[in-house]
Amino acid sequence: MLWCRVLWLAAAINSAETSAAPRADEAATAQERARHGGAAAAAHAAARADLREIYWWEMAAFFEVNGEAVEPAARHDPGSALPGPTVEVALGGSPGAARGLLSELAGRPWVDRGDEGWLRRLTRALARVNARQIEGLLRAPNPTLRAHVWIWLATTEAGQAASVALDPGLVDAAIGDRSVVVEHGEDLVFRPIGDYALAVRLLRDEGPEARSERLREIVASELPAVVRAAALGVLLRGAPDLAIDGYVKDPVPAIRLAAILAAQERPAATVKDLLDYAAADPDDRVTQAFVERALHGARRRSRRIAELLAERPEPRLRAALVRAGGELAEAPQLPAAAMMERAPEPPASPLTLDLGLL
Repeated sequence: MLWCRVLWLAAAINSAETSAAPRADEAATAQERARHGGAAAAAHAAARADLREIYWWEMAAFFEVNGEAVEPAARHDPGSALPGPTVEVALGGSPGAARGLLSELAGRPWVDRGDEGWLRRLTRALARVNARQIEGLLRAPNPTLRAHVWIWLATTEAGQAASVALDPGLVDAAIGDRSVVVEHGEDLVFRPIGDYALAVRLLRDEGPEARSERLREIVASELPAVVRAAALGVLLRGAPDLAIDGYVKDPVPAIRLAAILAAQERPAATVKDLLDYAAADPDDRVTQAFVERALHGARRRSRRIAELLAERPEPRLRAALVRAGGELAEAPQLPAAAMMERAPEPPASPLTLDLGLL
């Protein structure tokens, strides 16, 4: 009788181990995908920071054209936005507890990234929301409303859980939305809706290979320049061996800037090559952003770049160094003719053709 119990116990243990193995494998796979998703989200945040100079110039160009008396405003692009109901219908289809807050968010002049209070309120208001209701809000013809919902989906636990149920085709299509909102945080910037949708797309539960393939498609597309540049920044950070030669010669300044700054973070990056790219770039914003990041980045590399900058004869590199607060005391004197040469002036409206802002 005892041997029967022993055999039964052994069989039970074997069965439990066999059934537990697939669950353990699935959990490990889920954790690995979550890790890659978190890394992609962090890379997207870094890529956005890389483009700060481009965003700043766009807002500066707006005020130069319109003057201080004109407030920057969101702009809905019906040709690229997702087709959907009116704002009133979208709000009417949302939970009753959320309608007042959503209406308030839709009427705000900008998205305030410095205050997360509205995110907590929105999480409580959308506690019982379903995928159909969220998709209705993402189709509403009010870009500020859509931006708030996209941010909630990308940055909160409740939103990320809700994003899993969204139609993947809707998220991919929204990356092409050229509508823009005014975002208020460290800077006052115009940001395309497509960039918010990209942040949610990067959270999708998929492997790095599939994500890399999709990012390459976005970079090679006709989407808004800063969205493509942000996607490139994520791609290069996830593929440290990917060559940047083609990207640093791209006709779009934002793409070139994303490439040179993402490469600057690579441990094996050759400082001289990066300086050559910065010195040869036809857009002074790219050169300036590179020098700023180089001087204010990793301490050891910053010292090395500062030393090489002091030795470089290109006036545009030297002018960027001075503007960035670097030192030129030990630099060799330039010929008088070179000293008179000025760095190229930035274009009056650098992203107007790409985003259609003005």
